[in-house]
Order: sequence, then C-alpha cells, then structure tokens
Amino acid sequence: MYKIINNQNGSAIFLVILVLAGILTATIGINNLVLKGIKFSRNIFWSAPAYFAAETGMEKALNQIRKVDSKNIPAEGSMNGNFGIEEAKWEVGFKCKTPEEDPYDCAGKIITGEGAEILDDTTLTIKSTGSYKDVHRSIALSFCIKGDCK
Repeated sequence: MYKIINNQNGSAIFLVILVLAGILTATIGINNLVLKGIKFSRNIFWSAPAYFAAETGMEKALNQIRKVDSKNIPAEGSMNGNFGIEEAKWEVGFKCKTPEEDPYDCAGKIITGEGAEILDDTTLTIKSTGSYKDVHRSIALSFCIKGDCK
C-alpha cells in the first residue's frame, strides 16, 4: 500500500501572492497610462492661452513696425485673461538674413532705431513665443524688408 504524503502547506498562499502581484503590476501600468492621458489633456487645454499670448506679442511687434516706431517694440510682456491666477507671457525675437543665409545684424539696428544699411533681398524674421504654465507655443513670420526676396 502506498502512503499519501500531504506536504503542501503554504502553496495556496504562494499562488495568491503571485496572482496579487500580477494584478498590482497591471493596475500600476493602467494607472500610468491614465495619468499620462490626463497630463496630455491638460497641456492641450493650456496651449490656447500660450498660443494667444504668442499671437499678442507678434501683433504688438508688427503694430510698432507699421508705425515706424521701431525704438519702442516691446521684446516681452504678459497678458491677462480668464486664465485663473497665472498670466500668459510672450517674448519676441528678431533676425535678419541675406540671400546667402548669413545672419545679418540689421534686426537689432532696426529695433533700436540706430539705422542700418539694409542689403538688397534681406528678410526679417519675427518669432513670438507665448507661454502659460509649462506649455509654450511659437509663431514665426518672415517678410522681405528690401529688394525681391524669394
């Protein structure tokens, strides 16, 4: 006759721990995906004030250039709106390029009003960056200052 050895104490606990570890791992992975989705949605929501701040900076720079008052172009600023406590901010930068694609220092001289010898076919690029909370949006505009830029 065979003797039945029943020496399986603790095997049920081991299986329960393995199952719970698997469930915990799956829960943490799903939680990670949900949190990333929430952060992405929040950034999309916050991108509108950042974009409108960049657009405001661009409009202010263009308005000053149209007035031929290039000494008073604001390089940065902020705007209020229904954004809660924080303000949306904007910064404007300028750069000139000649047809040879070499950076040319006409932008700084135009902005400060010192006057510059503008070469033919010179393009002025204005870049405005708006930011709200941790979201940044940029707008760039290039146009020909003198000559026939292509």
